[in-house]
Amino acid sequence: MSDPQSFARQPDPPLDLAIVAWQALPAAIPKAGRNVGGLETAAWLLARGFARRKSTRCSLFVRADKAVQNQRVDQVDLVIDVDPRESVRRDVSGVFESGMAGAIKKVHPRLLWQIPYLALTRFRRRPDPPPRQPDPRLSSHQPDIWIAMGVSGESARVVATAKRQQRPSILMIQSNADLDARYASNPAFKSRYGERSDDCLFAIQHADRIVCQTQDQMRLLQQNFDREGVLVRNAIDLDRWSSSATQQGDHVLWIGRYDDFHKRPQLAMDIAEKCPEIPFHMIINRSDPEIERRLRQDCPPNVTIGDYVGNDDMPKAMGECRLFLSTGSAAYEGFPNVLLQATAAGKPIVSLDDFDGYLARSGAGFHTGHDLDAAAAVIGELFSGQRVYDRDHAIAFLRENHAVDAIIDQLFRLLADL
Repeated sequence: MSDPQSFARQPDPPLDLAIVAWQALPAAIPKAGRNVGGLETAAWLLARGFARRKSTRCSLFVRADKAVQNQRVDQVDLVIDVDPRESVRRDVSGVFESGMAGAIKKVHPRLLWQIPYLALTRFRRRPDPPPRQPDPRLSSHQPDIWIAMGVSGESARVVATAKRQQRPSILMIQSNADLDARYASNPAFKSRYGERSDDCLFAIQHADRIVCQTQDQMRLLQQNFDREGVLVRNAIDLDRWSSSATQQGDHVLWIGRYDDFHKRPQLAMDIAEKCPEIPFHMIINRSDPEIERRLRQDCPPNVTIGDYVGNDDMPKAMGECRLFLSTGSAAYEGFPNVLLQATAAGKPIVSLDDFDGYLARSGAGFHTGHDLDAAAAVIGELFSGQRVYDRDHAIAFLRENHAVDAIIDQLFRLLADL
């Protein structure tokens, strides 16, 4: 006689998700590299959030330039593609003007060895995956759903891989620049980061679902590409930042990279000059060496510069500041994760832009428009105690609207419709 238990319904297998964010390895393993930006932070946070659910298995596809074994971190399966020449290639490509082959934008001493190195090793180099075609690095894995972070040629290959495998794909928008109208109107256009129109348009047109961070991105997606998006705001793991909220801090903190169009550190230094008695600390990731040279040369005496803080050390760095200053451009930013981090750490924000109306809705800080004098005045009032910041109200808003578990629940409802 058969065992009655053999007829019991077996539990469904876990949903198999694959997130592709090639540069996100340092977010998972801080000693593996630097330059953990918003995209990398978001990819790792989502991967960990999905992996904590019993109903889900999650892989994160990343890249390394040294031999690193595939491994499991915080229940996330890291699938690591090793290419020792990729980081050098990315450095070299960054010194050429987009759309102007051979025109050097900035000279750096490392080019003296990098260009010969690439020339000597070109015959041993693995060929690039073809544009807008399935990515051979992904083909051995067949998840239930593919997730691509940001709009790029690499995301186009993720979407093409999903189409070939007849699997659904989700495209996670990471900045307003991801939805540049020129991707649809100008086939020859390349972004400031070298992304080609045809690749980006393919990703946007062929992804099964597109997730936007903000209402503005929803509008841009509809206006520029005639596609409907799903609004899922950025998430944060509040527990990781709670200890930072117990410290008052003694300086203004700014975090970004050396550029003159996106993070805009020059504007932060201009504001610092207007507050000579207030210390500023700027963590500036290396990007444009000429801008770095100029800013270091002209740095005001009340400004100190650091070039890197590891992902694990970010709560400590945020805890040591009195407030956070944002000079990012809304034309290029999506929704900066660092604003959520500052709020979770109990720090008021002074910002030239109010991304997605976050400051107005949350009370997490003060929006001054592009008025640098106003920004300096607000900073002075916060330091002197003349201006009040309701930390508890801002953190309560964060918990209600951006807590990682609630955002993962929202994404699960989206996955259920695929």
